[in-house]
Amino acid sequence: MNAFYIGSGQKKLTDEREPSPTARLRTLISLIQSQRKLLFFASICMGISALATAGYAYLVGPVLRSLFLDSPATSIPSPLATSLTAEGVHSLSRTIAAAPTWIIGLAIVGAAGIKGLAYLGQTALAGQAGQQLLFSLRAKMYQGLLALNPLHSAAKTSGDWVTRFTLDAQEVENGVNAGLISFVRDGLQIAVLAGLALWLDPLLGAIGLLAFPPVALLIVRIGKTVRQRRATVHQAYGRVGGAVEETAVGLSTIQSFGAQPLVSERFDRTNRQILRSTIRAIRLRALSSPLNELLGAGALGLTLYYAHSRISTGGITPEAFISFFTALFLLYQPVKAIGQAGNAVQAGLAALDRLQPLLDRFAPRATAKTTEPGRSPAPKVIRLDRVFTGYSGGADVLKGVDLTVTAGEIVAVVGPSGAGKSTLINLLLGFLPLRQGQLLVDDKTLDHRSTAQLFAPVSQEPFLFDDTIRMNVRCGRPEATDDEITTACAAAGVLQFADTFADKLNAPVGPRGSALSLGQRQRVCLARALLSNAPVLLLDEVTASLDGQTEQALVDGVIELLDGRTALVVTHRLSTVRFADRIALLENGQINAYGPTDETMAGSTRFAELFGDQWTAQPEPRS
Repeated sequence: MNAFYIGSGQKKLTDEREPSPTARLRTLISLIQSQRKLLFFASICMGISALATAGYAYLVGPVLRSLFLDSPATSIPSPLATSLTAEGVHSLSRTIAAAPTWIIGLAIVGAAGIKGLAYLGQTALAGQAGQQLLFSLRAKMYQGLLALNPLHSAAKTSGDWVTRFTLDAQEVENGVNAGLISFVRDGLQIAVLAGLALWLDPLLGAIGLLAFPPVALLIVRIGKTVRQRRATVHQAYGRVGGAVEETAVGLSTIQSFGAQPLVSERFDRTNRQILRSTIRAIRLRALSSPLNELLGAGALGLTLYYAHSRISTGGITPEAFISFFTALFLLYQPVKAIGQAGNAVQAGLAALDRLQPLLDRFAPRATAKTTEPGRSPAPKVIRLDRVFTGYSGGADVLKGVDLTVTAGEIVAVVGPSGAGKSTLINLLLGFLPLRQGQLLVDDKTLDHRSTAQLFAPVSQEPFLFDDTIRMNVRCGRPEATDDEITTACAAAGVLQFADTFADKLNAPVGPRGSALSLGQRQRVCLARALLSNAPVLLLDEVTASLDGQTEQALVDGVIELLDGRTALVVTHRLSTVRFADRIALLENGQINAYGPTDETMAGSTRFAELFGDQWTAQPEPRS
């Protein structure tokens, strides 16, 4: 029975996973709902704009009647005049046409003003909603990234993450703003103009709208293909970002070995894939517009053919037909826009597929701690009982490890490379699942949520933010005072080099700590762990980059600052081992020796083989 399983809540993260249509719809709805107030008022403005557009179309017929029939300066052939005065003329058209010209002009100006104000409102509100949605989307993605298991391969592809946070997120926002919102705007215009056309003449209206079903089918078919093409493009952009980031970090290696042609060829392959896929997507999007227009023109031609007989028999008055034709003509612009909006939505869905794993991991940002500042209660005993674990898809690295660490002890873990020392650290930090056995703290199963309060790690590969030395140390305990930060820095040997900078602890460390040496970065990370309130320190090769004198001073400072805290130290340095209370020999995923440092090392020749030239004398007990 597995009593402990850190990371059981982690979900699989792959680009190949295909979200279901329901999952996509649910995510899109949740994104839109966050801006529902702005979008509601934007929709009202869209409805007003659609009504104003329909008013324009309707006014065209009565205006022409007023100009060509009632104006004394205009002569009209008798048959046309007769037709215009036939019984089929709509009473509303007659009323408008009979009004003074300045009133008709004022109505047109009023319709234009209403439409302009409505357009201003819908554009401003929809734009604000889109930007707030983008802000919220990136915030959720960032929280999802923070919840990602650091050992997952996806966590290492930083260039791809940059693409997801920029290009993909922008594409989703565009899919909502230029896609879904356009569906509402253009859909309202289509509904109002189609309603006007059907009201003016149901038969001609039905004929004119015959193109809609094939246009809708065309939009769906082309949109699906566009989404597939865009998905390929987005994945390729992620690989380009990864290649650029990898090249920037490895420039010295590339230039030292003359590998520029090799890496250029790799980059060109990915870049060419973007070119091909993007061109195909552009051609597909370009194809939708002329096809939609062709279908619309066919419907208009058919309408004109039937309209001639309808007018000659008095089924529809000429001014009503002009209004009808204007409405139908204006109708096909939003129909074409619907096709473009469909392409934008599909491109947004392709980007959303890449963002979905992060959104699945989203958790609201934790509020500030309400507990009193101070160190977490130190466990009396940490015990690993027949522990088995390993990395995803691989065999067990730890194979039945038994280890007991009591409060206040410094335990050194030594062993050859590949023995499982770093795996042990990753297990304790909750980055690896326990496949078998138990991991107990004071005889209670360790909850993965408490690992951050229990353990403070310092890894082999020191990580620093592009900020000051002080900030990088402070993130170990944000509420720490300047005096506490200085004390931790002194114990970790940070002050030795920080005092040589003009800004002291406020000196910038550069991207990834590039302004500092490897040993200096290691000491800043150690100061961070010492400053934290975690009762157990996990130190992984923290002295590997230091000379003997610096190592001696560092170990002395650390021991003084531990103040009863427990420390598990992974090391290859005999000089560091000598300061440990106990030593554990880890080989082939098992603890082969464990006990007091001096006694255990004296009782096994294996330590002499491991430490080689460092083995000059039996280790002296730590005073």
